[in-house]
Amino acid sequence: MAAGYREEAIRDLLALPEASPLPPVGHGLSLARLTLVPPTQLGLLTRLLLLGDTVSKDNEQLPGELVSILLDSQLVDLSPAGLRPLVRITPFQDLLLVGDLHNEDSTEVSADAVENPHRPTDVLARLIPREPVARSLDIGTGSGAHALQLAGHSDTVLGIDVSPRAVDFARFNARLNGINSVQFGLSDVVRVLEGEDPFDLIVSNPPYLISPETAVVYRDGAGSGHVGTRVLTEAPSLLAPDGLLVCLTSWGITDADDPAGPIQRIARRVQCHGLTMIYARRTALDNALRWNAHRTEAHDLYQVARTWLDFYRQHRINELAYGIVIFTPACGASPWFRTEHVTLSGQERDRGQIRHIMSAIDRSHRGDMPTRLRVHPDHTIVSISKIDSHKRTTSEQFLRSTRGIRFAAECGPRLLDMIAREGPPLESGAGVMATMMRRLYELGLVADNGDTNG
Repeated sequence: MAAGYREEAIRDLLALPEASPLPPVGHGLSLARLTLVPPTQLGLLTRLLLLGDTVSKDNEQLPGELVSILLDSQLVDLSPAGLRPLVRITPFQDLLLVGDLHNEDSTEVSADAVENPHRPTDVLARLIPREPVARSLDIGTGSGAHALQLAGHSDTVLGIDVSPRAVDFARFNARLNGINSVQFGLSDVVRVLEGEDPFDLIVSNPPYLISPETAVVYRDGAGSGHVGTRVLTEAPSLLAPDGLLVCLTSWGITDADDPAGPIQRIARRVQCHGLTMIYARRTALDNALRWNAHRTEAHDLYQVARTWLDFYRQHRINELAYGIVIFTPACGASPWFRTEHVTLSGQERDRGQIRHIMSAIDRSHRGDMPTRLRVHPDHTIVSISKIDSHKRTTSEQFLRSTRGIRFAAECGPRLLDMIAREGPPLESGAGVMATMMRRLYELGLVADNGDTNG
């Protein structure tokens, strides 16, 4: 699009840090910033297409040809006040994505609204393995963000959604971005896919809010049960033997000592190995208040939060977990399951991290640990020193991942020395050292020294 309407340029224009999401429709601070400086083409397009503001059609910064394209594409219309946006266009990584013109924090969201890319979209996009595959599936595709990115490394991509409007938006976004290798269709989770060839990669950022609410499809689902749970239950049957399901979802915690218990029980039922990475845990009260913080009337907020708390008590939910769940078929073996608590701070794009970790845990579970290990080339050794009486001493040393999820594990100098010397063989080490080395291997922080692919 003209004027460099891209995420990085808009962040610079609005002075947004990289970790902050793009502002919502009607964001007062961003609109004030853009109206208090001389207009530019990028600034006017940001006001119009991102922030939902009406702008004059006669501004010299908007060429007549560009205005005609926006009008002919029905992205804007002409009102007495000027050009009025009909949709929001969000730059998302290497894509431009059209979604409904609404503020998701508002109480006025239509039932069939198509959501724009937001923080969970970005989290999942950074975690999806990007190695070439034959067939990929995006469940709950929405505006098509993940399906369109999958096209970059998949021979065949299918994006499905229960919402006809979402499918229409996704198809429009495919044309807008010049991508013709993705098919989109209607389906309630995977009900219409029986008999399909298996998929090598299935991704999903489904409606995952656990609450008594049912009004908004993209947030609450379509009334057919908790969609995140259904994805984890139904999608594994469509996986190829070495396929991966990567799903960002939430679930209720009934046992504080076993926060991933509900996910592990699903994994057992569907005969899959599972890795659950929990990035947030909230009390029932905190969850009810956070999701309803946009309600400005205290009495209204109190009544709604009390309804939510009654719902949680009815279902014996004490806490809510938010996380990324990865399943792969056990193929007749005894399924293993692992839970990690992670932070999303500093998350980088995955370059094979998830598949590498799943493979490492599987080898460890089968007792097939490599005998010699080395620091994975994508990760770093970090030392923290303190100075006391003009003498520097190392107080902490740990390995930290520099791709995907930022795993870190503290290591003593003996263990780091063992890794640096790429020996001795793991089985000959002391029990504690071997346990620590196994932990590093399962987190992908060290790799088989004989594996040239890292």
